[in-house]
Amino acid sequence: MNSTFHYNWIPGGILISGCDIIGECIEIPIKIDDRLVMGLRPGAFKDIKGLRRAILPNSIESISDEAFAGCSNLQKVHLPRQLKHIGAGAFRNCSSLRGIEIPASVDSINSEAFAGCENLEEIKLPSGINKIGAKVFLGCGKLTLLELPKSITRIGNALSGCTGLASITIPSTVSQIGAHAFEGCTGLKSITIPDRVTQIGKCAFRGCTGLETVIIPNSVESIGDEAFKACPNITSVTIPDSILKRTVQARIPGCAFPLVEFIFDDYRKLRFRVTLSSSETEIKSFVFEGKRQIVHIVIPGSVTKIAARSFYGYKGLSEISIPDSVVEIGNEAFRCCEDLESITIPRSVTTIGEMAFAGCTKLNHISVDPANQAFSVLDDVLFDREHTTLILCSPGKNGHYRIPDSVSKVCNIAFSGCSMLTKITLPTALTTIGRGAFSGCTKIGEISLDPGNSSYTVLDGVLFDKGCNRLILCSKSKSGHYIVPDSVTHIDRWAFTDCRELTGITLAESGLEFCSLDFANCDQRELFSNPESQIKIGDLTFVGCPKLPSSNLIDGAPVGLAELIAQNIEDDE
Repeated sequence: MNSTFHYNWIPGGILISGCDIIGECIEIPIKIDDRLVMGLRPGAFKDIKGLRRAILPNSIESISDEAFAGCSNLQKVHLPRQLKHIGAGAFRNCSSLRGIEIPASVDSINSEAFAGCENLEEIKLPSGINKIGAKVFLGCGKLTLLELPKSITRIGNALSGCTGLASITIPSTVSQIGAHAFEGCTGLKSITIPDRVTQIGKCAFRGCTGLETVIIPNSVESIGDEAFKACPNITSVTIPDSILKRTVQARIPGCAFPLVEFIFDDYRKLRFRVTLSSSETEIKSFVFEGKRQIVHIVIPGSVTKIAARSFYGYKGLSEISIPDSVVEIGNEAFRCCEDLESITIPRSVTTIGEMAFAGCTKLNHISVDPANQAFSVLDDVLFDREHTTLILCSPGKNGHYRIPDSVSKVCNIAFSGCSMLTKITLPTALTTIGRGAFSGCTKIGEISLDPGNSSYTVLDGVLFDKGCNRLILCSKSKSGHYIVPDSVTHIDRWAFTDCRELTGITLAESGLEFCSLDFANCDQRELFSNPESQIKIGDLTFVGCPKLPSSNLIDGAPVGLAELIAQNIEDDE
């Protein structure tokens, strides 16, 4: 047996460099010629196609580079119990190797050690390993189970091309995921990145075509270019707000999420879940304005203020949890969040700005912490604590709604989008109705007023202030031709919106003033005014008015108002 081995002398023992006659199995003794076998020379058994099994003595502490590279029929290897190091390409292209037990003593595996082992299915790395080289498992397409030890602090590109890897747990000790780390791992469907990771390298997950969900913790400070490129099935991303806030505007001018275009493939179809930093104390104005791709936001307990228009026009957000730390919600903070379905006001909130939730057309559930001393909810309608100010009615409210007797003020846009209300009753105590309070109430066919009310009046289905100077709301069931009273000096913008049964409207003869007037979805055939009257106007909207003849319109305005509109524009200039 000994005579078949070639070796070189080294201090303290020998290194095996080859063998004359090799069968299907080779067993290297612990000593040859009374010399301790201490290792293998590089390429010692390289490209021996007939070798199926190898048994190495416990005296070996290191397997040299390419020691068994190209042994395509090698199926089983018994590694020494005291082994510390596996060299570069040691088992490269051993395509018949299905599994290998790496001793607990191993602390380093060099590059491409198992690259091309296309039938390798399972491998457990020892707990003490601290170095895994580049492309160690490159092309191991059947490797489905790999356990990374907690001794690892950085993941290089050892696993790139492991197409069979369906899941992997990244240890909590890892702080860096290097470039190309999981590139081409097409079997990965989800990945959880521990909250110690600060860097994700370029192309780290590129080509992971099976990846559907990505959770990036707040600890991540940088993500390299193309980190998640060519991952067409990713639909949900949890990402720190610090990453979204970063800009590379010189590279992507005007991009809503400037950095992510370089990180994700076709990022516009993604839905982001964002966790704000625990150091944030205020959500600034316009930070999330108009963001369509963020579907969930976690606001940390450090935030005390949600500034004006922070989430204005934020489509896709269905719910949001406001922490107990928040004291102030600014003007229009959540205005036009069209997909917001529920909101809970915590006990800490003392201020809610004007129109904070206006235009939230799907907001069907509103609740307030019972311990809150400033606000309350009654039947999905938001009030101040004393029920004297009606702030917001849930758009899901239907049928007849009677405003409580204690209410003296209805805020701006309070009933906006309540398209299922058919009747509204106003109480005696009501003295103030805000701008656009009933905008979008497309089915209110009856307006009722308590007899004792001294601030408002209802005449022939139209709501006015007591002096009939302000026209607030026209019943949507009103039909025929309506003549606006001469006393009217102001018409609320949405007063006639959705009055589908009206066939004509004649505006007041003098003194009428309005900033804008919306006749959307009105089927009236005629809109008249006296060209000599002193009507001051801003704009008019006629969307969905199919019966209004085009001959009555000049540049979008009815004949008789055209000159006044032109004059108004000239005056503005």
